Amino acid sequence: MAAIEVLPKLGVVSKVVSADGVGEEVEKPKHNDMVIIAVEQVDGFPLKEGFVGDRTMFVAPSTLDMAQSLLSVAVMSMKKGETATFTFDGEFASHLFTEEVSEAPRATITLNRWTQAIPLTEDRGVCRVVTRPGEGDRPQLGSLVLVKMKGLLHNGEVFDDNGDASVALTVGNFQKEGEFLIQESLHRVIANMRPTERCTAIIEPGYAYGPQGYADKVPADATVIYELELCEAQNPLAAAGVALTPDQMVDKQEKQQQSAQEKFGDLTPEQRVARAEEIKGIGNDFFKSKQYNEALTAYGDILDLLQKDWEYPPEVKERSRALKLSVGLNVAASQLQLKQYADVIGVTTELLKQDKTLSKAYFRRAAAHEANGDFDAARKDLRQALEQSAEDVDKVAPIQKALKRVELKSAKQDAKDKMTYQKMFA
Repeated sequence: MAAIEVLPKLGVVSKVVSADGVGEEVEKPKHNDMVIIAVEQVDGFPLKEGFVGDRTMFVAPSTLDMAQSLLSVAVMSMKKGETATFTFDGEFASHLFTEEVSEAPRATITLNRWTQAIPLTEDRGVCRVVTRPGEGDRPQLGSLVLVKMKGLLHNGEVFDDNGDASVALTVGNFQKEGEFLIQESLHRVIANMRPTERCTAIIEPGYAYGPQGYADKVPADATVIYELELCEAQNPLAAAGVALTPDQMVDKQEKQQQSAQEKFGDLTPEQRVARAEEIKGIGNDFFKSKQYNEALTAYGDILDLLQKDWEYPPEVKERSRALKLSVGLNVAASQLQLKQYADVIGVTTELLKQDKTLSKAYFRRAAAHEANGDFDAARKDLRQALEQSAEDVDKVAPIQKALKRVELKSAKQDAKDKMTYQKMFA
């Protein structure tokens, strides 16, 4: 018989796993992630209508919807693909089950799908889940955008809907609705989208309508969900009325997309590596002067310049590969400064596939996880960084300092979550 795991969360007493999931122990859904679960009745405990079968939901352990809160607490203990039978506290059973029960009722849950939300604030108070990727550059401050949007509550009730009509907005130019932060939060989400992208934004009360609620549409302390589509984004120069003709716009775009081959001509492998090393110095100078976008452009030229290094002679290939790893770390450092945390995680993960001993890659990925509020993942990466840097005293000290900081933040978050649960079930 499978072991009974006691869950230290109010409302959910324990679980018994009948089918293991996949992934590391820390790879479990966090609040505001999107999941698809299957819920089954067991032992004659009838679930309320709408809870049996497949269910798509956002993980929300502290939502006003008590049934979703209980399911969220359960799901946050699961791995993708896992099936487990949960025992719920009888005191809260009426939120999920149809009849009053004197003993702790049970239900079986399978976590079929899990899509991680991209946090846009350190405390995950504003997150987005991409449902259709877009293409092109993200809007900048001052960009004119056309957006379709629909606002919903966690129970699916619509409170804001423009139908198929697009709303014209200037990114960063919004009117505050009294003390509400909802407009600022929506602009934050839109600024992280790409043209034609569709995403779902999950915005918690402190970043939405807070304890006041909104008229009779949004209850007090409610998390709101917005379905967004970025139909079009116009660059800030055009939005500001700067005279750029269509031909000028095309010429500018062509120059920006000019390939490294066109820039550097038919250089030999040795010349390409030498030129790449020169450009790296230029990029590093940009980085030191805090011109991070310019640094990224330079580093991008290097990666384009060396993209066919498998054709190089062995000694030149070795120099090229080492240079690309170094540049990749610099790319991640620049993205950290620009708060492009999802990109940092992507770049460093690819670097570690090539070389698992790169302590700086673990360290920078940990910084991105910390900024996203994923303290478990940050702690894991910092420990890996320590392991790879054990013999380098200069590297160990900052890693230990970061680890101590992450553990402190994690403890504070755990205490905050505990207080939230106590208030919710008081």
